[in-house]
Amino acid sequence: MIVENLRLWPVLHHLSKESLLDIVYLVIYGDKGPSDYGTALYITRNGDVFACGINSYCGKYSMQTEIIKHGGNFLEGSVMVKELSGIELKKIVQSSEFGAGLSANNNLYLWGNASSSIMLGKEYIVMYECYTPDTVCKKCSTSEYSPSTIGGFDLNKCTTCDWYPTYSLQSPNSPQTPVKTFMEFCDMVVVLCSKCGQWCSFVAVGAFDLYYCTPCNALQESIGWCEESTAPRKVQLDHSLKVVDVACGMGFLVLQTASNNLIVFGYLGCNFQGYIDNLDNVVIQNFTCGGHHLAVVTNKGALYTCGDGSSGQLGYDWNEDMGYTTLRKVSLPGTTVKVCCGLSSTACLLSDGSVAFFGGNNAKQSITMLKQYTFIDIACATLTDLFSAKTASSGVYFWRSPTPKLHLKVDACDCIEALLGWPVTYDRALSEILFLKQTLPCNKHGFSHYAEFYGQKQFSDLTLKLKDGDFPAHRIVLFNNSAYYKKLLTESADFQFTDMTSHDPHTYRNLLKYFYQALVKELSWQDLLNLYVLAVNCNENEVVEYTFRRLLDKLDKENIDEITRVAKSKELSALLAECHAQLERMLQPTNNETSSNQESDATKTNQNDTESPTLYIRSS
Repeated sequence: MIVENLRLWPVLHHLSKESLLDIVYLVIYGDKGPSDYGTALYITRNGDVFACGINSYCGKYSMQTEIIKHGGNFLEGSVMVKELSGIELKKIVQSSEFGAGLSANNNLYLWGNASSSIMLGKEYIVMYECYTPDTVCKKCSTSEYSPSTIGGFDLNKCTTCDWYPTYSLQSPNSPQTPVKTFMEFCDMVVVLCSKCGQWCSFVAVGAFDLYYCTPCNALQESIGWCEESTAPRKVQLDHSLKVVDVACGMGFLVLQTASNNLIVFGYLGCNFQGYIDNLDNVVIQNFTCGGHHLAVVTNKGALYTCGDGSSGQLGYDWNEDMGYTTLRKVSLPGTTVKVCCGLSSTACLLSDGSVAFFGGNNAKQSITMLKQYTFIDIACATLTDLFSAKTASSGVYFWRSPTPKLHLKVDACDCIEALLGWPVTYDRALSEILFLKQTLPCNKHGFSHYAEFYGQKQFSDLTLKLKDGDFPAHRIVLFNNSAYYKKLLTESADFQFTDMTSHDPHTYRNLLKYFYQALVKELSWQDLLNLYVLAVNCNENEVVEYTFRRLLDKLDKENIDEITRVAKSKELSALLAECHAQLERMLQPTNNETSSNQESDATKTNQNDTESPTLYIRSS
């Protein structure tokens, strides 16, 4: 997207070209159409977060407000959100009632009406003492505690007075007392088992009824609680629960953890708190949320969905008896590259350049295929049923659910710009699906024909053995674009199989995508580093050059130690030299002067310096 065109959204009219270029992540939300003004939260290059538009969800940003048409508080210019600035926030998501943010070091932040809409209150958090032998009961002072084994935990219980020592967040235990934190049963919230994903009942443990999964014989440890506050505040995570991604729907929040779990908070058919049931145990590559559903793309390009499917948005026949929190596979005629969820509909970009669309109506199994063009990107206006798609020939189309075949060509350079005036999310790093730049035979539109055959058995004349399965390859593609395979095929053309099981399959597929000029998303620094190491080992100089440049762009204080370690262990001298140079720059004194460009466009206000309220989360 041409970044300057962000000014076409009314809420960003006041920003200069320089300030627009400074934006790395932007969320525009809170409105139902282009005639409304809306609210925007955006992250700048130096990690500051600013708000502009209608003053909502994050509390009072500024006293400098004016009454706009239809009433309401309107911010004059941009105002810094101090609680979210300087914490290296990398992602922001907004629902209709709350917002959430994820930082580069995977800290989670919440604001808005989150406490009453998505999480149990802290009054439902109960802490029980873990069994400690040779400890006298604090209540009767006559007997020692014995171990009471309930739901997989050994807890202190007095043999004389049958008392369980417990604590609350209002009257916590001392740091020397080991405890387990559980959730008191609330008939307004369904807790999903951390082991099987099914609904939990309850069991009486002393004075409290605790959430308990009968089939798993498992008490449910607390996932989280929040204060009654609209201001942004950090969620204190247990060290074993690492959140790597976050998304939200109309009234629910979903966290993805490093252990391949999805945790839901809020209303998704009913009030839930707990673990999405990953019945097939698929590896989650990425996920997104619609109004009342969510979609998952697996590491093998399969699509799974769950939630409310009453409008056909899940891609399969659904009824309430199937529940809202079990992932089920959608049958599609190809692998999924990208998925976008609307309010009550879903669009999928497939590897062959077609788009599968479903939902927005009552035809629960109706999937519409758009195949008349080769599409390279799709997008959706947040919490609407408005979609856009870009073709390989740079044409951009717009449609409204449930009529994707009535799509209109619009004058826009990309999918985001096609949604002008509507709520959108703009991420400079991931704003579109990238084609890796190579000199390959192209059609009249400049689009490589090779990409059409990536992972396809059609015309395949070579099989690559990978750890996770066979890959159908094409000799002509590999010969033309890989130094390694050109040498291999020149020396011998008789073999039908090549064993590549010694390499990480995910990394090797990324290498193959380069050879095929296939559709790939912006790679993380970990994936880039792995691809760089593989390319060096295979003497693929073009890939080495590409990944080296991209990797340098992603060097920061969070990853430089690990990248330096790998560069040293693998004897990657060029990368190691760049890491050392970057470290020297990081150690230099920083300039605390605020950017003059930002000062000219944003009104920074003094805010309370006290720390914001803290949330505590423990993993199951």
